[in-house]
Amino acid sequence: MIRHLLVAFNGTDDSREALSAGISLSKQLNAHLSVLHVYENENEGGQALTASSAQPFFANRLSGDGLTNYPMPPVSDPRNETRIDEAAGEQYADRETNHAAAEAESILRDNKIHGEVKVMGGNPSDSILSYAEEVGADMIIVGHRGVSGFKKLVSSSVSDKVTKESVIPVLIAK
Repeated sequence: MIRHLLVAFNGTDDSREALSAGISLSKQLNAHLSVLHVYENENEGGQALTASSAQPFFANRLSGDGLTNYPMPPVSDPRNETRIDEAAGEQYADRETNHAAAEAESILRDNKIHGEVKVMGGNPSDSILSYAEEVGADMIIVGHRGVSGFKKLVSSSVSDKVTKESVIPVLIAK
């Protein structure tokens, strides 16, 4: 029996399709609907963003192999580091996050669905799976973003990762 649906929503067309499918299923099954927006917190590991870590250092010297002006990994002296203003990055993330959350709430309200919209930071697939467990969701609904070819070999989509790692059913809305 499906009593609680979790929809992953990031404001893209694919996630709108997922939310639409979630709303429809919620009405048919009389199930509770939760919506989760995950923003990727790239600096979550606690590493400080610094000027030298954000920009590559180019060596400008003649070497035995004849190469000049090639990128070198940054070498930093922590005493000379200048921290990048992280508030600007957080403000951008907050604006995007607030917009996505407000859009999801508006869609729920327009469809007369009572549910909650939650915002989390972190890895999207991991956050979706942990939140599904936290709220006791019976099904996860995600949008499908077409990842194919070489890009699929390098990294898979959030929907692929959630589908592979979930212990509950996952519906991929197209």
